[in-house]
Parts: sequence; structure tokens; C-alpha cells
Amino acid sequence: MFDLIIKKGTIMDGAGEESYKADIGIIKDTIVKIGDLKGYNSIKEIDAEGLVVSPGFIDIHSHSDLGLLAAPFEKNKLMQGVTTEVGGHCGYSLYPIIKDKRSALQSLVEASNLNIDIDWCSTEDFLNKLEEEGIGANLVPLVGHGVLRMNVMGFEAREASQEEIHRMNELLAKAMEEGAFGLSTGLGYPPGCFADTNELIELSRTVSKYKGIYATHLRNQGDKLLESITESIEIGKKAGVSVDISHLKASKKRNWGKIDDALKLIEHARKDGVNIICDFYPYDAAEGPLSALFPNWLHEGGVSKLIERLSLKKTREKVKHEMNFDDDYWSRIIVSDIMSEKNKSLQGKSIKEIGDIKNDDAFETAVKLLIEEEGAVSTVCKIMSEKDVIQVAKYPYAAVGSDAFALPEGIKNFKGHPRNFGTFPRFLGRFIREKDVITFEEGIRRMTSLPAEFLGIRNRGLIEEGKYADIVIFDKNEIIDKNNFENPLIYPIGIEYVIVNGHIQVEEGKLNKIPCGMVIRKNSIGI
Repeated sequence: MFDLIIKKGTIMDGAGEESYKADIGIIKDTIVKIGDLKGYNSIKEIDAEGLVVSPGFIDIHSHSDLGLLAAPFEKNKLMQGVTTEVGGHCGYSLYPIIKDKRSALQSLVEASNLNIDIDWCSTEDFLNKLEEEGIGANLVPLVGHGVLRMNVMGFEAREASQEEIHRMNELLAKAMEEGAFGLSTGLGYPPGCFADTNELIELSRTVSKYKGIYATHLRNQGDKLLESITESIEIGKKAGVSVDISHLKASKKRNWGKIDDALKLIEHARKDGVNIICDFYPYDAAEGPLSALFPNWLHEGGVSKLIERLSLKKTREKVKHEMNFDDDYWSRIIVSDIMSEKNKSLQGKSIKEIGDIKNDDAFETAVKLLIEEEGAVSTVCKIMSEKDVIQVAKYPYAAVGSDAFALPEGIKNFKGHPRNFGTFPRFLGRFIREKDVITFEEGIRRMTSLPAEFLGIRNRGLIEEGKYADIVIFDKNEIIDKNNFENPLIYPIGIEYVIVNGHIQVEEGKLNKIPCGMVIRKNSIGI
């Protein structure tokens, strides 16, 4: 007797091979039998005739760990077919945190418009808390380099001493022993931007001992894109660690086209023995804090020091000259989230547009907004080329990652990036069905077995007997995102069922809110 039989579906197994028709029998959380199950009994049955049955999608680049305590069932992700997420990216995790540094991390969290009460210290404490409260999808944790640095050095703009690197390594090793899968960096943000290459190599050597990964938000994604990828490859080689280039892109129009050379660097490194991949999202716009557009030296000491410096006219004049952004650039920077109620009406408007409304210079508008909001301003940045994005999508070792959050159900006035609701259906519907960039089978591989194999998660990512029953059932002729930058809060269509660890989490388009997700620890048996 099976708990669940999925009948008559077209199976895309995640390996990239040609699809085939078969039934799937599931007992508890495991795929037990694949084939013709006519005559077998089950407690529940799904008729998948005319639908595709694939492994659950693995979001290799997510920030959902930041939102899971407020949105444990993360409807915006599960409705996309995501069953497993890799969190703690861009150098920003909520763990580990030394007790007397909690307030500093709390301030950083609040500056990111997140309502979280930090009452834990270790990686294990945080992961246990998630398990106790229950989550709707699986989570793979990374440790943020920025948090390690903040624990040991705060926001000091200097190279770490050997003693400081040793202390960071102690925190990192303990986190790896408690289940983290590796280290993430946010080298375009403080405090990660203050680290030199040697610091990153030394930390990555610790990760390598645990067979973990190094996932990096590059030091520069525009003018120095190629140099930044070269640095990441050097870290991979010298530390002997697997490397994931996060959300690969070429920012700003003058850098469009560099993606060809970027992919050549990655492919050459692979041939040279480095286990390196990249990830991307199928959009031509990014999202991040407005403060990240400002020079690194302004950020020493944290948000309060940034605001203090920007309050000085002489400093602002220096920064304006150094940034040298024209009106066209500021018109591409759209305010997506603001903390205060008095400025909520500015969400969805560009910095240039807000400046025009206030009869003010665009740069001064950005600065005043940062000061008023104490740094808590998020922006969507329309600074990428779709041609570049398609070029990345064609690369066989480019996995799909949303770079998005777990959002609470019923959220209102959301003007954030549409990737929060549409990444995976958009990739399948627009890039594959409409643009024919790659085959459906290959597209499924990029979202399933490619990230699973890279992470070392052996029991997920494929439709195969003995694997965990993480499964998506969708209509390949219908699946697509329905939102856009003007109206981002719209769910996709075409996904009929999402199964997480054998539980039907999404059923005929409705979320069941079952706490069946697992925290997947690197040190667990049978991952």
C-alpha cells in the first residue's frame, strides 16, 4: 500500500534526459517505485495525465532564512514549485552571533526592514528554532562572512589580522559542525567589502575541510566583473573549495556584453579542475539596499556612521563627484521598500522621479531619503541586459536562484522585485517555452540535480527510487509568471501540485500549510 501514487505523468527526472511516461509510488517521504503501478493501491492518488512531473525546484540562492520566522510556509516560494532553499547568502546570515554582538546584528536586521527578535547565538540554536516552529519547505544553511566579520571586527574598514582570521575560523568551523553547508560572501557590501583575498582564502580552507561550498556575491559586478571572477577562482584553487558565483550579471550599460568573457573564465576554471558554477535569475533588474550604491569607505562603523557622514555637505560633494551617476542611471533605481509610513507613497517611484516631485537633484534626493529612513531603503535597479541574462541561461553550469525572500501571506503595498513570486515559472514559461533558450528537460536539470549535486545533497534533485519525494507537477503549456515590476504581488500559474517530503503542500493551486519542511544539515546522514 502506497501513501500516494502519481499516475500517468510525463516525468522529467532532473538529469536532463528525455522525458518519459510513468507512475510514481510514494511511501512516507520517499519515492519507492517508478513504473506502471496499475493494480497497486494507495491512500491518495493524483492523476497527472497531460502534466509534467519533476523533482522539486531547488532555489540555490535565496534569502528566505531571513523571513522564515515570520513566514514559515513561504507561500510566495512554494507556489513557484520551490521545495528546497539555500539561505544565508551574500555574507548575511542570522547566525552565528556572539551574545554581546546581538544588538549590532539586530540593528542591521532593522535597517533591512526585517522584523526579527534575535534571541539565539549559535547556528544550531537558529536551526533548532526553525525546526521547533515548523517550516513548509526544506532549508540548506550557509554562514555569512559579513556576520563572522561583524562578530570579530565590527564594521572596521581594514584587513583582518591573523588573530582575527583565526577567531572567525573558530566561529565558522563550529557552524560547519552544526550543519552549515559553507560560506557566503557579500563583497559588494560592508563589512565584507573590507576583506582582502587572503582572508577569504583562509576562511575557505576551513570550509574545504568540511567539503562545503564558497558562494560569493562578487566584489564588483560591473566595471571590474572579470577581475572579481578571477579573484573567486583564485580562492577556489588555493583553498580547494567549490565555488558558486552568485547572481552572475554585468551591471551598468557600459559593461553589457562582458558576460561572454565571464563565462569563458568560469569554463576555463572548470577545465582546470575548479568545481565552479554560477547562478542567475531570469530578470534584467537587480534589487538591493540603496546604501549599497554608495562608496565602501562611507560604511565604516555601520549605518549610523554612514548617516553621520552623509549629513556633512563637504562629504556629500565628494561622494557625488566619486559616484558620478547621471539622471538616466537614477531613473533606473526604483524605491521598492521603505520603513516609515510618511514615505511609503514613494515606493514604486525612481530616485529621479522622486527628485522631480521634490524639485531636488537626484543625488541629494537619494541622500536625504537614506538619512530620513536611517538607511532602511531597498531599491530595484534596472541595470542589466536581457541579452546577457539569456547568455547566462544557456550556460550548462548556471543554476537558477531567486535571490528572494520568504514573504508573509497577505503582505500589502509590496513593491519589491517580481522574482519574489515568479522566478521559476518565469524561467520555464518565458525563457524556455516562449524564447526556446534551452529544452524543458535541461531547464529542469538547472533547478534540481545541478544544485543538488553541487551542494552534495545526494537524496534530492532527481525523480528516482530511494530519493526524497520532493516533486512538482505542472502544465508545461501554462506555467508562467503573471506579475511585473509595477504589480509584483501576483502568483504564477500552471503549477498544480507541490509535494515536500511526501506531503502535498500545494494542491490544485492551494497551499495546505503543512510544517513538513526539513532543515538539511551538512553533517546529517543521508543528505
